[in-house]
Amino acid sequence: ALSVQADIRLNKYRVDPTNINVRKLIAFVAQEDSLQVTATAREAIYFSAKLRLPRSTTEKELETLTTRMLTELGLLDCADTKVGGHLKKGISGGERKRAAIGVELVVKPNLLFLDEPTSGLDSFSAVRLCQVLKKVANAGATVLFTTHQPSSSLFASFDRLILLHKVRVMFQGPVEGVSSYFRRPWLPQSTALQTC
Repeated sequence: ALSVQADIRLNKYRVDPTNINVRKLIAFVAQEDSLQVTATAREAIYFSAKLRLPRSTTEKELETLTTRMLTELGLLDCADTKVGGHLKKGISGGERKRAAIGVELVVKPNLLFLDEPTSGLDSFSAVRLCQVLKKVANAGATVLFTTHQPSSSLFASFDRLILLHKVRVMFQGPVEGVSSYFRRPWLPQSTALQTC
């Protein structure tokens, strides 16, 4: 028989990830979104709120929340445009990513995890997406996402960084400390070159 053991902690407290109260604190945005191609951005966010918020939430509250989310995510101009997909034209890739984030943000999670949210986006859309995530972080949530080879402007918008190389942590800390860390004289030159 297969036995799986884990020690998962939030704020140093041990938690059970199968507990619904713990799961309500966490939101995850996958690299490939699962938005309905025939729905509009407004409908996607509204539908998520309707399904995931308490039944006592009124229609007026749902509509207000949806409009606020569309405004904060910069989606008002395309709110009533179909999401679309590979076979059906719809909103842009950056707008899709922001809509997918909005679908998760309706529950006001404490932790927001995103799997490569900037992949496939042009540099302008990637920076705009990071600005949205910065707003979410400034509102009190913890935002953690993976990215590969970010542009310098995107990199400058990060607060903290965990730099991995072949599954090993090469650096962890504030972004401002990266340059000085890799310029340290005791660090082998070959290591510094491999991780940059």
